[in-house]
Amino acid sequence: MDEWEILHLAKEEDGCIDGVHDRGSQFLAAVLQHYARWEYIKLHFDTVDFRGVPGTMSLLRHLDLSLSDPPDFVSFGDLPLLRTAILNDVAAIYLTFPWTQLISLTLTSIHLHECVPILPQASNLVYCELELFFVNYSDREPFTLPYVEDFMLKDACVTFKFNITTPVNILENFILPALCRLEIPERFFGDDPIDCLASFISHSGCALQDVCITGKRYILKNVYRTAFPSIQFFFDGVYDGDEVEGADL
Repeated sequence: MDEWEILHLAKEEDGCIDGVHDRGSQFLAAVLQHYARWEYIKLHFDTVDFRGVPGTMSLLRHLDLSLSDPPDFVSFGDLPLLRTAILNDVAAIYLTFPWTQLISLTLTSIHLHECVPILPQASNLVYCELELFFVNYSDREPFTLPYVEDFMLKDACVTFKFNITTPVNILENFILPALCRLEIPERFFGDDPIDCLASFISHSGCALQDVCITGKRYILKNVYRTAFPSIQFFFDGVYDGDEVEGADL
């Protein structure tokens, strides 16, 4: 039990949810007998009764938790060794975690405004990954994450195959003074990717080293490299601009 415990209980489409619920509860109850030994755990639940979850997991170091429905409890209790977490929107919104302990946090399928109660508390993060549905709002200060070195942004609209391509400036919502590596879809640079990235670097005061631009692009590779000669750029996606893009050197 010191490696991965993987539980995946899915809803059925024929209306037999109660049967799944009962089997899931029995399975979870059996597994929970060993919770005191868990160090790395992956739990993906659709329908399950969480009332049997213990009050503490004293050895837990990594948690990967995905929920479809709000749980019947609000906290796992004491998690003194927890340092890394991967959470979907339901888990992150409805459960309380020791955010300040975390050095690595991944949030999936989440809106930016739903990060407001979380990221200000996660002040010790070194790695942060956000899979975002973007909701624009401008009545708050940017999130300042002083120790984040790796910042990965993913477009949840792509994950769920939503046909949304409107540019949005995500970076204006963050100040990351220690940032070294950035992964970002070009759409998240807004209408002017070069100006957006320059402004972000200036406001953060970071010494950005590597940038990976994902997804569909409309800006040539050499435009990025010419504008930021001290940054190493990588590209993982398709160019869809008007000009012919040459091969990488």
